[in-house]
Amino acid sequence: ELKPEHRELHYNLGIAYARLGQKEKALKAYEREIELHPDHASSHKNAGILYLNSGDSVNAAACFRKYLELVPDAPDADLIRGSGLNTIQKRVRP
Repeated sequence: ELKPEHRELHYNLGIAYARLGQKEKALKAYEREIELHPDHASSHKNAGILYLNSGDSVNAAACFRKYLELVPDAPDADLIRGSGLNTIQKRVRP
């Protein structure tokens, strides 16, 4: 039986919503997964991507930093550091 607090339930829901183009619902699902399971790295990363794509640099940076804190040696860590955080820093600077 699946319960709302079941690990990865909201993460998988977020993926489904994102694939359907329902970005706001996807973000809410990732945020719920993070609320229930703050150590779920992929939810932080995916939320960061959605925030970045929506122009919310502050929340995107926070999500990417948390992702890198949780999995500093992730296969995409250099990409996140390079593309994600560098893009954010360029947007935030005057």
